[in-house]
Amino acid sequence: MKKSELLTDELAEFLQFPESKSDEEAVPPLSETLRRQVRADLNPSVLRIGLKLLGVYGSAGALTMTVCPQFGVGPLGGGHGLMGVFMEFGYLACAAGCGSFFMGSIVLAALMILNRDELRVVRQQGAGVGYLSALSALSLALFMVIGNASDETWGYLLVWALTGVGLGVMGFAFWSKLRPLLRASA
Repeated sequence: MKKSELLTDELAEFLQFPESKSDEEAVPPLSETLRRQVRADLNPSVLRIGLKLLGVYGSAGALTMTVCPQFGVGPLGGGHGLMGVFMEFGYLACAAGCGSFFMGSIVLAALMILNRDELRVVRQQGAGVGYLSALSALSLALFMVIGNASDETWGYLLVWALTGVGLGVMGFAFWSKLRPLLRASA
């Protein structure tokens, strides 16, 4: 018997095989709890991602301020750290450098902490523009409450925020392009 005839016979036999009606052989339906959990895991909520990013923001933000005090706020006191290096290039270059370093560090930490589905949702929502803008606004509000941001610094604040958000968005977009390439090469 030829191979093709054998395959045809096996297919015909398979298609004629009666489906089992017994409860012992039936696959049990997924429980609604399990179904909800899988759906939640595959489609994380904006709130869940936002809260996770807020935790990343607090941790990574505090760490970056040890190296580069923002608006005079830094836990080590004294010295300008990385801000002093950026200031060598001018006032607005310092704002761009500090904002990029601050938000870039947060994005890098977020890329390590967020899972694949959460990163997919961030990418689908414009590479995190909303999240990063909210974190940037929170930072500026905190600096204003502390008293280290004033009316005279609005240009600096604007450059700081825009470059920070811009770099963060580019970081999320770059990672979304790089990740499939890394997966394919593995």
